[in-house]
Amino acid sequence: MPTFDLVTEPWVPCLLTNGHLVERSLLDVLTAPQNVREIVDPSPLVTVALHRVLLAILHTALDGPHDEDEWATWWEVGCWPIGPVRQYLQRWQHRFDLFDPDRPFYQHPDLDRRYLAESARLATELASSFNAPLLFDHSDPAQVALSPAAAARYLVAYQAFSTGGLLSGRTPADRASKAAPLCTVAVCLGKGDNLAQTLLLNLVGRRFLVSSYQPPIGTGTPDQPAWERPDPPSDQPRWPTGYRDYLTWQARRVLLVPETRDGRVVVRQAVIMRGESFPDGFEQRQLETMVPFRKDIKRGWLALAFREDRALWRDSLALIQTVSTGSDEQQRPRIVDWWASLYRLGILQVPVLPLDVAGFVPDQAKPLFWRYERFPLPLSVIDNQEVLLWIRQLLEMAETAARSLVEVLRGLATDLGIGKEQVRDFVTGLGVERVFWAALEPTFYTMFYRLSRGEPPLAVCADWRTVVQRSAQRAFEQAALALQRAGRPILLVADAESRLHAKLARITCGAAPTVSSGNEEVGE
Repeated sequence: MPTFDLVTEPWVPCLLTNGHLVERSLLDVLTAPQNVREIVDPSPLVTVALHRVLLAILHTALDGPHDEDEWATWWEVGCWPIGPVRQYLQRWQHRFDLFDPDRPFYQHPDLDRRYLAESARLATELASSFNAPLLFDHSDPAQVALSPAAAARYLVAYQAFSTGGLLSGRTPADRASKAAPLCTVAVCLGKGDNLAQTLLLNLVGRRFLVSSYQPPIGTGTPDQPAWERPDPPSDQPRWPTGYRDYLTWQARRVLLVPETRDGRVVVRQAVIMRGESFPDGFEQRQLETMVPFRKDIKRGWLALAFREDRALWRDSLALIQTVSTGSDEQQRPRIVDWWASLYRLGILQVPVLPLDVAGFVPDQAKPLFWRYERFPLPLSVIDNQEVLLWIRQLLEMAETAARSLVEVLRGLATDLGIGKEQVRDFVTGLGVERVFWAALEPTFYTMFYRLSRGEPPLAVCADWRTVVQRSAQRAFEQAALALQRAGRPILLVADAESRLHAKLARITCGAAPTVSSGNEEVGE
């Protein structure tokens, strides 16, 4: 039986500070992180999932950080204590073998091999019998042979991002699986100058974790990562025992089947079946630290998700502001609460912290798209409610202009005699919203930082108003040109443009926003 020890074998894709791309072992990554600029994989799902595994190891090995003071010591030194991490990996090394016959890493050793499928099903970007055909991959799934390192990376990502639905599809006993915790979710990751800083930035203090979740009495084992749990994952719902358990949640029971080809070990097949799920009553926001949430009146707290037609910056307030005002409730990622505390205490003095946000959106079981965007976050605005209210006003002005643009084009469609059933397709086909929002994105970040630097808000708002009006006008002009080329009546198009100008002229900066006393909640 082959072996692949993740503690000592290279498998984590790293961009070094000298610019070289290499694969490194867990031991190398966690004991010499200053030499690694960042973990980077072609799949953003793999990149995010690997960070969460590393964080689970650090939280468990260090049992911390306990509070801001302990974190500050590590940040000043530039790394966490290496000795406990090295000892921890040596102690649990037997649970990090990818092909161990008794307890393979992130897998279940006793799955029925009659349900073998191609290993390509573990990779979102590869075509398989589960999601084929994919637009960007037409390979034969049966011919995909993953190296042990690639199989390990895809396995970690699959446990975090896999879609719901039937898996083996061969027996009624294999009931539909729930989606993994991060499927459809926008996951935030703070980035530092090197991997040590990145992991420290996302290593949230224990007091922020302990107070946010207490499992029901009688749930059994203490909070442990997946590899420490006494038993492999089951196929039943259960309550997470804590943050470490949640970070390494086993949403699928998987068994990789290695074989030797041309003298090297590869993985062409795997058994994939339903794993553990959360019970009714569990709220993901109680344990999740990297995701913003919004409260829906009917469905409760929902994680912010990427949408194909909506750029991330339009939801920027959800990333940096917690709000509880009647029907408007949202919770920013808890890591932002942590940074706010560190900033207030003078410990974290990074002017702008890069916030990477990754997400994956499927259509049922078929992948549609993923995104990996960077949001430069000035720490000075996190708790500055006046600035956040001005940012809200900027966003509302842009939304108003977008609605005006659509309303005018819908009216034009009616004037052109287009039936009610085709109006929406007519407006969508012109692509005006896409053009409008794309034009605004670079300027929004400029305005954001002007506000964060303390420039006069009314002046910033006036400049933004001009950019919004011009962007809407230019988007309409592109649509008008396409309509004229298609032989549409020029006078009707000109009348529509006049209506748009009138609507845009009514967009104003408004009065200076006032900060609520008591309704705005920031952090814990």
